[in-house]
Amino acid sequence: YDVELCEEDNAVAVRMADGRGVAFPALDINENAFNRLERMTLFRDEQGYGLDTAEKQRYRFTPSNGRRDKQLLTSLTQITSGLGIQFFYDDHARLSRIVDSGQRQIHLTYTPDNRIHKIFLPEQEPNVTRDHTKPSLNQRDV
Repeated sequence: YDVELCEEDNAVAVRMADGRGVAFPALDINENAFNRLERMTLFRDEQGYGLDTAEKQRYRFTPSNGRRDKQLLTSLTQITSGLGIQFFYDDHARLSRIVDSGQRQIHLTYTPDNRIHKIFLPEQEPNVTRDHTKPSLNQRDV
């Protein structure tokens, strides 16, 4: 999820997780641009920039501390199912929390020299077992 958007002058560059850059023109609100080679659509709305991929994934970005030249990934959503992940950052633009569609949260803390110190994972839910050999009260005899 190491994806970042940079807007400068009349251009937008998106650095994808695999390291490649994808270029677009800068957009005004309610405009979009299609990159034919990468099969991606960059759009801009009242919430900011978003990027739709051919794999039906939507990336959303927000400026880091108000900087248009460094915009951080705030969510990644599967367009067809609506399932997604949200990313939250601290005042130093460090990833501090990840929330999935099930509202499970991962928290991160850092050392004074900006290295990840601890990762707090959600508690695992206990295994649920059901006895399917006994009829339930809702079943009718046929």
